[in-house]
Amino acid sequence: MAAPMKSNKRCTVRSTSFPSSLHPSACKIEQGLNKIRTWEAEASSVSTADTICDGLCRLGELYKDTDEFLNLPLTQQALSHHQNTRCINELMDKSVTLLDICGNTRDIMSQIKVHARDLQSALRRKKGDLNAQFTAFRKAINKDSKRMIAALKQVDNKTSGSEIFDQDQHLAAVIKSLKGVTAASIVVFQSVLQFLSTPILKPKATKWLQVSKLMHKGAVASEDQQHDVNEVERVQALESDVEGIENGLECMFRHFIRTRASLLNIVSQ
Repeated sequence: MAAPMKSNKRCTVRSTSFPSSLHPSACKIEQGLNKIRTWEAEASSVSTADTICDGLCRLGELYKDTDEFLNLPLTQQALSHHQNTRCINELMDKSVTLLDICGNTRDIMSQIKVHARDLQSALRRKKGDLNAQFTAFRKAINKDSKRMIAALKQVDNKTSGSEIFDQDQHLAAVIKSLKGVTAASIVVFQSVLQFLSTPILKPKATKWLQVSKLMHKGAVASEDQQHDVNEVERVQALESDVEGIENGLECMFRHFIRTRASLLNIVSQ
């Protein structure tokens, strides 16, 4: 499962510089953003299941640092005093969209895993028109992935001009941090969705059709048996890859919920 990434259509994690005198938590977030930038550069050429899992893992670590930053009394005080500013409201709205996209993507991965198991069963039993089933499933995934990629682009475009908080240096750092984390989330999830929209286990059409015909005829030959064994192994590998990404998405879903809950608690004070 590998496909080239089109970096020119993707959001980029922009550099965020903070004064050296700020709290160490802000510096940890900047370090986490740098790790995402490094990952983004590496993933721009080729995307694999391992690459996607690594990106989700780095994003999860970034959100741990973000939660730590949000739990600082100084951060909570700064945000609660400026809860009605435009940029904070935008960040709250974006957190909802990211949570929804993460949940929907996680559901798609669960569906792929179920479909992979069905493919394994059909291959072993030599039953069913796998080509038709697979084609219909791929179209559904592509449609959902493109819809969510479009939603991510809208999230990235809904960024107002930077608000200046000259009297509160810590608040300025918080806002920059949260914007950077949001941008990193968009980058990683764009990669996940682009990965989903590329062909998965798509063999050559002639071989695929041949296998389907053999299943209907019940023909058995040593070469065809080996081909079926190879297909089963490929589907098993697919299920393993999907499960790894699904676990990463589940972790991110919990991070998104926790971060949004922290923000809601702060601005409601």
